[in-house]
Amino acid sequence: MARGFDSKSVEEQQSMALAEKAKKPKETLSPEQQAAKRERANLELQKKKLQGDLASATNERHKAMIEAALKDVEGKLASSS
Repeated sequence: MARGFDSKSVEEQQSMALAEKAKKPKETLSPEQQAAKRERANLELQKKKLQGDLASATNERHKAMIEAALKDVEGKLASSS
């Protein structure tokens, strides 16, 4: 069976991704740095979720609650920088 254009493109993308990984030196983080990085990633995910919830909220009380939670998460993100 002949290989199609799509499979060649996928193969090329995979080889480019591997080449990019090989270029970047692997950084070693202390356990404290790893924990801080995980915490920051979790806060960023919470922020995205809250933004989505806020966009779809219809009740004013619910919006206020989400806005307060979003403000708290943004404050934690700012202090972790």
